[in-house]
Amino acid sequence: MDKHGGAYWLLRLQRDGKWQDMGLGSAKLLTLAEARERAGALRPVRHPIN
Repeated sequence: MDKHGGAYWLLRLQRDGKWQDMGLGSAKLLTLAEARERAGALRPVRHPIN
């Protein structure tokens, strides 16, 4: 929630050892499922080490 009481969905990523927050949208306009879909599309693909 922000200082004005608005709720929003965030995606938190770590890049080059630093944390970054990326806004996904307002919680009033997006369901949790929609926010998860957006986050999945933005999250980098991890390749397992064999």
